[in-house]
Amino acid sequence: MTAPKPDLLAQAATHLILDSSEADARYGEGRPGLEEALDDWAHQARHNLTEAFGVTWNGPSEDTADNLETLATHWPERPDDETLAGMALEWGALLGEDLLADLGGHWVQRADALHHAVRFPRLALDFLPMHAILARFIMGEDASLEAMHEDLVQRLTSS
Repeated sequence: MTAPKPDLLAQAATHLILDSSEADARYGEGRPGLEEALDDWAHQARHNLTEAFGVTWNGPSEDTADNLETLATHWPERPDDETLAGMALEWGALLGEDLLADLGGHWVQRADALHHAVRFPRLALDFLPMHAILARFIMGEDASLEAMHEDLVQRLTSS
C-alpha cells in the first residue's frame, strides 16, 4: 500500500460520523458490497492482534472498541503513514464488523478503502471506522474509541 498524504489522513480523522449524503458528497457514493473482503480484513486483524498481544475478543462492539483503545494507548509511538493506513483498514474492518453484529446496518464501499463505512439507513447515517482508527492515532486520547462508540450508540438509540 502506498502511503496516503499526511493531510488526507488528518482530514479523514475529523470525519467519523456523517449524514450519508454528506459522506457520499465528500468521499464518493457509497455502494453496498465488499462484505467478504472486510470480513477477511477483520479476521486478519483479530488474528494478528491475538498473536502479537494476546488480546481476547469476547464479542460486542463495545469490547472491541475497548480492546482497540487499550492497544492504541499502549502503542509506543505514532506509526508512519503507510503503516497507519494499513492498521486503519484492518482495525477499522474489525470494529465495523462488530458494530454490524451489534447494531445492524450494512457496509458501503467507496473507491478509497479508507472511506468505507457502516451505513445505518434508518437514520441516513454513515460511520467511518477506518477514520476512527486514524483519529485515535493522530489525535490521541482526544479521539477515544470508547467515547466514539458511546456517541454512535447514543445516536442510534435516541431516535
